[in-house]
Amino acid sequence: MRKKEIQLANRNFARNDFLFVSEHSNPIKPNTYSKAFKRLLRQHNQQLESLEKIPEGERLLPDITLYGCRHSFATNSLAQNNDAALISSIMGNSVKTLLTFYAHPNQERQRDMINEYTDKTLKNVSGSNV
Repeated sequence: MRKKEIQLANRNFARNDFLFVSEHSNPIKPNTYSKAFKRLLRQHNQQLESLEKIPEGERLLPDITLYGCRHSFATNSLAQNNDAALISSIMGNSVKTLLTFYAHPNQERQRDMINEYTDKTLKNVSGSNV
């Protein structure tokens, strides 16, 4: 909205397809957001650490990159058995890209899945008259 208002006053301002631009109408570089995110994490953690006791429901946040949040979102959403097509549409990726680059298997969940499968298989085999 602000970009359109400025363009009405100054026709040459931000004549590009970028959604976010600086005050000089240049596209904002992605690392600007990453640095701001890191700054917010640090500020949040410093505020909590300065307290005598961390309030219930609050916690220190891990030192993670903004891009790492995408990987975390994908991995955790899949771990909760959410639909891969839905997750990939939220992320703006194909299911193949989601599964290839963003979702990281959890070794403990892999082991649990294999154990559950083995238990069911053995139960079925021992329960049958083979």
